[in-house]
Amino acid sequence: TEAHLSAAPSEIMKLVGFSNLQVTTSSDSEYPHLQKAYAAVAIDLSGIGAGYAVDQIGNHLESLGSTAHLVELGGEVRAWGRPNPSENWQVALRSRKTKPPEIISLHHGQALAVSTSLRGKRVINPLTGRSAVVSPYATPVVVYAQTCAEADGLATAKVLNTVQDATPD
Repeated sequence: TEAHLSAAPSEIMKLVGFSNLQVTTSSDSEYPHLQKAYAAVAIDLSGIGAGYAVDQIGNHLESLGSTAHLVELGGEVRAWGRPNPSENWQVALRSRKTKPPEIISLHHGQALAVSTSLRGKRVINPLTGRSAVVSPYATPVVVYAQTCAEADGLATAKVLNTVQDATPD
């Protein structure tokens, strides 16, 4: 796919953007539907997937009666309650393997997401349609929010703001 993607950015650009999606409603369902303009259009929710999962797991634990738990999945963390009445949750953030981790405190209802260089994933710059380069040495981005899905999406967006187009071969 490398050659195909770099050879035809104008074709790729036809498939990028919210203009290729339409929200529709029907009388047989109370929920709206999302319809794609072209079969080749794909919706990628990986920018919020882990964060959304953290929110769902934590909410489920709460529904089972847990009043204090910390859920972490792939760099996304959210706190419910406190580990004991006088302390907040302590979370270690490791930015480089050679440095000691930074210890941060998470309060009840606080979430954070850490996003880095998106190792091993193809990133397409949505403005140009070209492959993008994310430095593996970029400083990890840490975002705090009320939900992990929100923090995850914002952290991913901040990392994507640092990408540069790859030079054509």
